Amino acid sequence: MVSVTFANGKSIEVLNDTVVRPSGMSTVRNKMEIHVVKDAMSLDEFVALFSEEALKEIRIKEVADDKTQYDIRYTDYGIIASIGLQRVEKYDVASSQIETAVHLVAVLEQYTYIEKQLKALNVQF
Repeated sequence: MVSVTFANGKSIEVLNDTVVRPSGMSTVRNKMEIHVVKDAMSLDEFVALFSEEALKEIRIKEVADDKTQYDIRYTDYGIIASIGLQRVEKYDVASSQIETAVHLVAVLEQYTYIEKQLKALNVQF
């Protein structure tokens, strides 16, 4: 089971489609996509999870057979690029079919180094 825990203590179970994409450059934002089963909560409840306070720290943790596989802490993913319902298609190799599902998806972006420094100086950008 993979879960995401926010700085405010709220936690949700997420799908394996949840991914963090580092940009590799200090001037380009890293991105995080959080995927949740559509029926897990309403869209309004999902949107409410992503408050400014909650996004100060995000932990992604996987537990299998009562053993922690990984527990990774992310900070500064405070920019909500998009949030809502998204159609996701996957190719099933065994059946040679395309499977379609609808997920609740939030795409977050991390502040760049320069944006963090400006924020620390209370400069509006």
